[in-house]
Amino acid sequence: MDIGFTVNSKNKTIYSILRDYSDSGARIAYEGEPLPVNSIMNIDLEKPGIHRQGRAVWSEAINGSISQTGFKLT
Repeated sequence: MDIGFTVNSKNKTIYSILRDYSDSGARIAYEGEPLPVNSIMNIDLEKPGIHRQGRAVWSEAINGSISQTGFKLT
């Protein structure tokens, strides 16, 4: 099941879909350009209560205007 949520940094909010999640990482999909590697983002999902910070370790365009990014969670 995909979960919709937002990913935030100091100056950017991305409306995303959570594709994969584990204690150490997450993969999100979203509309827009790939994020720069090493971007730090706050990943907040009200349900199921996940509030973590992550660093982008890879990012790529996957289909037209859709991109995905993999985060290492801290």
